[in-house]
Amino acid sequence: MRVLVHSAWGEGRAVEQLVRSAALDRFRVHSLTTDPLEADVILFAETVHFEDPTWRTVRTHPYLARYREKCFLYNEADHPWCVLPGLYCSMPRRAFQPARQKAFGYLYTMNEQVRGPSPAIERRWLYSFIGSANHESRRRILRLRDARALLEDTSTFNIWLPVEPGERERRERRYAEVMQASLFALCPRGAGTSSYRLYEAMKLGIAPVVVGDEWVAPEGPAWHTFLLRVAEAEVARLPELLRGREAEALERGKRARRAWEEHFAPEVQFHRAAEACGELLKLRRVPESVARYRPSVERARTTVHRWLHEGKMYLRARLRASRPGR
Repeated sequence: MRVLVHSAWGEGRAVEQLVRSAALDRFRVHSLTTDPLEADVILFAETVHFEDPTWRTVRTHPYLARYREKCFLYNEADHPWCVLPGLYCSMPRRAFQPARQKAFGYLYTMNEQVRGPSPAIERRWLYSFIGSANHESRRRILRLRDARALLEDTSTFNIWLPVEPGERERRERRYAEVMQASLFALCPRGAGTSSYRLYEAMKLGIAPVVVGDEWVAPEGPAWHTFLLRVAEAEVARLPELLRGREAEALERGKRARRAWEEHFAPEVQFHRAAEACGELLKLRRVPESVARYRPSVERARTTVHRWLHEGKMYLRARLRASRPGR
């Protein structure tokens, strides 16, 4: 199958990673093309664009007008709706459409210090979590008191905002070192149903523990052999549950690493993405030109979220303008 990997914005880490992955591809079943007419699949590989929450830049792209039936989207947004059929990192279970969507892993990590297993590091923590308290499940985790766990709230640090290079590197290194020193890595949902740290834990060979009721697991890995899933309401039982599985942790971590190599490593990402799009084409029973008009609760939720955000920004601006001396 010939795949045109493209970004409606012209560039971005997602499209760059897929093109890089195609060059490393160990399967050599599918190939890249730059000709939209020749392509069997046109895959828009996009990062998050907060300035365009309705995805107008994609929806009005000329390729959709001419080739809609073979257009797909890689979407890593925390609050997604089905803009196009395709690969969704955080589409919640309540809105998941198996005939139009494939659950998918993130194409890259935000932490360059997450590189690979380090057997020499002592596993001093039974489990750990370093992250922001941006969801109730995370806040519950951060309230746990357990001498065998390292739990750290980083809500004051935002990876999406500019920061001193030295400070960012220090935080990234600590994050990776703490995860490597843990038997289990907690991977609770955050703003979205998925989390980068799930795939980072797998890459590092650490047994992951997903805390999130709405997360949909990507197809392929034998998740039950290495992943533990804990309901959001069961967070208080984490110390007890993980102590009961402690003897399994190292083997689960090894299996997690093998699953990452087979399904999420750079050498396989392009192949997995092309295969997923091909499967969606085979599953299609209704033309996308018709299916796209299906009502979307998630789109309505996203629109309301945008209105609330814009309203908050407006009120903040008015408050700043009303302060003395302004």
